[in-house]
Amino acid sequence: MEPWEKKDHLEVCADVLQACNPSPALTSTILLHANLRGRRWKRYRALLTNRGLLEASMWRMDITYQTTEKGRHFLNLFGELRRLLEEPGTWEVCNP
Repeated sequence: MEPWEKKDHLEVCADVLQACNPSPALTSTILLHANLRGRRWKRYRALLTNRGLLEASMWRMDITYQTTEKGRHFLNLFGELRRLLEEPGTWEVCNP
């Protein structure tokens, strides 16, 4: 993906989960990795935690986020889908 292309909803979810996998991440790390800002981060955080893909915990005086087993399963499926779509000849069917 080129830097100027806008990421879709699933790509942003994958970026957040990757930032928190395999070790927990602070909010600042996630925001940088997923290129998110305040309100958008809160929406994705709520979505991913409510769906059981991300969990929060306290570490010292900070909240950290960790990708759950279900979240790792999502990352595996998303990665496989991405690989399938990037195979040579995939888009020739769409552009005869």
